[in-house]
Amino acid sequence: MRLKALVLDADSAAGLETVQSLGRLGCVVDTASLRPEYHRHRSRFIASQFELAESADGGIQELIRLFHANQYDLVVATTEVALLTMLSPDIPDAMYQRAVLPAQSNVHTALDKQAVWDLARRIGVRVPSGDLVSVASQPPESFPSSSSRCSAK
Repeated sequence: MRLKALVLDADSAAGLETVQSLGRLGCVVDTASLRPEYHRHRSRFIASQFELAESADGGIQELIRLFHANQYDLVVATTEVALLTMLSPDIPDAMYQRAVLPAQSNVHTALDKQAVWDLARRIGVRVPSGDLVSVASQPPESFPSSSSRCSAK
């Protein structure tokens, strides 16, 4: 029996590479996206493509129904959006386990830029100093001078 995989956000670079790799291994590959700007890709390795509801709750429920209806052996989250979707408390344990992800607390830490920076400093990894500015925070009192580097993500 062939392994059945669901690749989330397969229109990303990592998603397309995942589809191709799994397809070359002989897996049946379906794709699904929760992102409204999803662009369908043509690939001989894609068996079915699903566009899920744009609302987070509706999309998650559709994703869960899709998972149960098709009994996927593997679920691959290829973008941060897909990864955050897999962290939803609505995602059943069986589905999360098929995604082959680390413990949810570790995923949350990995996605938290400040936590990663703090961990790196704590274990002696050299990281540049700086201020983390989030959408909800106030901007820093002064921005770096033109001789300093400034980056935003």
